[in-house]
Amino acid sequence: MSLRAIPQRELPMTRRWVGGYTRIGVNIKIVGVVVVLALVVAINTLPGYAVKEEVAVHALETNGFTNVVIKERAVAFVSLRGGSKQDAARFTAEANNPRGDRVTVYVFSGWLFKGATIRSL
Repeated sequence: MSLRAIPQRELPMTRRWVGGYTRIGVNIKIVGVVVVLALVVAINTLPGYAVKEEVAVHALETNGFTNVVIKERAVAFVSLRGGSKQDAARFTAEANNPRGDRVTVYVFSGWLFKGATIRSL
């Protein structure tokens, strides 16, 4: 076994061209894409946590619903779940409607300047 110098092209951590980019360049691009996606998800979901359940309960009670129970809260991609672009949270609630029937409804609410919207299932 001889002790010869290993040529640069055989080292495992060197910059090799793969599809026009170096491995290091590809890793940097992947990290960049992951960071951008994480920011998009954070910007989309964080305002939903600022909306209180009382907003949904108040909207339902104002419209004649009684015995309101909030079952679920959704804050991720609310506009893709039936809400508008300004909505930050979707609450799934069970309540008695003004006729006295037990119903399940969605209450969509914005964070700062938008009120609540009640939608039936």
